[in-house]
Amino acid sequence: MFADKNKLNLDIDNLILVSKSEDLIMNTNKLIFQDQELTKTGHLIAKVISKTNNLKKREGLTIIQLKILLRLKQANCLLKNLSGSLH
Repeated sequence: MFADKNKLNLDIDNLILVSKSEDLIMNTNKLIFQDQELTKTGHLIAKVISKTNNLKKREGLTIIQLKILLRLKQANCLLKNLSGSLH
């Protein structure tokens, strides 16, 4: 994935290796931005959500996982607010 959405920018710092599930999560939750750092942060959020989803499938949510999920949703809202203020 190109962190700044620019497919012509082949700089190694602009490339992010994402799984199919992370890509789906990033697109669904609008975690891809023109700003490289925001997209990289969005990728980290997607990784945690993906891992949490995998854990939920294997075994029920624990209290700690519920807290992590809540924090991720809060971080997602914060990112959306930051994204809105950049435009």
